Amino acid sequence: MKDSFVKLQQLQGVFTRKYEIEDKIRLVPRDLEEKKAALEATNRRYLELCNRENQLKQQMEDLKLQNADAEARREELEKSVEKLSLSREYDTVKKEIELAKAEEQRTRNFLIDRQKKIEELQSDIAEKEEVRRRQTEEVNSETAKIDEIISALQKDLNAVNAEISGLSEGIPESLLFKFARIIRNKDNLGIVAIHGTVCEGCHMTLPLQFVNNVRSEDDVYFCPYCSRVLFYEEVAGAEKQTFEPKQHDDEPSAPSEYSIASEGEFGDDF
Repeated sequence: MKDSFVKLQQLQGVFTRKYEIEDKIRLVPRDLEEKKAALEATNRRYLELCNRENQLKQQMEDLKLQNADAEARREELEKSVEKLSLSREYDTVKKEIELAKAEEQRTRNFLIDRQKKIEELQSDIAEKEEVRRRQTEEVNSETAKIDEIISALQKDLNAVNAEISGLSEGIPESLLFKFARIIRNKDNLGIVAIHGTVCEGCHMTLPLQFVNNVRSEDDVYFCPYCSRVLFYEEVAGAEKQTFEPKQHDDEPSAPSEYSIASEGEFGDDF
C-alpha cells in the first residue's frame, strides 16, 4: 500500500500539470474570440452602411424621375400658354406652372440632400473597409498563432496523459478517477499528510483511532472533512499525540466511509 501512496504523490504533480495545460488550452483562444467579436461588429456596421447607401441611391433614382416629370410638365404648360386666349385659362395654367416649378425645386433639393448623405456614407464605408481589412488580418494572424500554441500544448498534454497512464498501473480505476477529481476541486492538492492527529490539507483534528488506521497503511483513507487522500508522516513531537490502536468508550471511531473500500465517500461534492 505504501507504493500506492508514493504513486499518488507522483500522480498529484502530474495531474496538476495536466490541468494547467488544459486550462491554457481553454484560455488561449480568449483574445481571438474578442477579436472575432470585434470583426463581426464591424462587418455588421459595414453592411448597415452599404444597405443605407443602396437605399439612398434608390431614392435618388426615384427623385430624378419625379424631377424629370415635373420639368416635362412645366415645359408643356409653358408651351400651352401661347395658345390661350382667355385670361381665366391663362391664370389657371400659370398656377399649374408654378406648382410644377415648386415640384422641380423640391425634388432638386432632395437630390442635393441625398447626394450629400451618400458622399458621407461612402466616406464611412471606406473607413469601415479599412477597419475590416485590419481586423481580418489580425484574426487570421492570431488564429495561426493560436493553432501553433494549441498544437504544442496538445503535445505536452499527450505526454502528461502517457505519464499518468504509466504511473497509474496497479491503482484501481475508481480510486484514480476520484483522486483526479479531488485534485481538480481541491487546489491541486489531492493527497496530504497527517501530522500528529491533524490533516495538513484542512488542518482539522482527526479521531485518534482513525489516525492509527491511516498509519497502518492497510487501506487508502480519505479525510472526513476535506475528502483528500491521507497518509501518515512522522514529525518530531507530533507522534506523542497518537498511540497504538485502543478503542475507548468515549472515543468515536472513524466511519467506514473514510476508506477506499467503502462506497460514496465523496458525497455529491465531487
